[in-house]
Amino acid sequence: MKRWIKRIDSSGEAPDIDLFLADLKEICIKHNMSISHEDSWGAFIIHSFCDANLRWLEEALDGR
Repeated sequence: MKRWIKRIDSSGEAPDIDLFLADLKEICIKHNMSISHEDSWGAFIIHSFCDANLRWLEEALDGR
């Protein structure tokens, strides 16, 4: 999947991030929980499993 890569200021492939997110998805499914972002304080929120939250995580930027 193409994602924004901050260090090159362009989009590109980041297969290691794709693998990381695939593993994270399996953990979310296993525990019936998902992660979302709380905008007011910059924290994360753990919810009951929600596919929309996984789609949000899949759009992650490469900030390394």
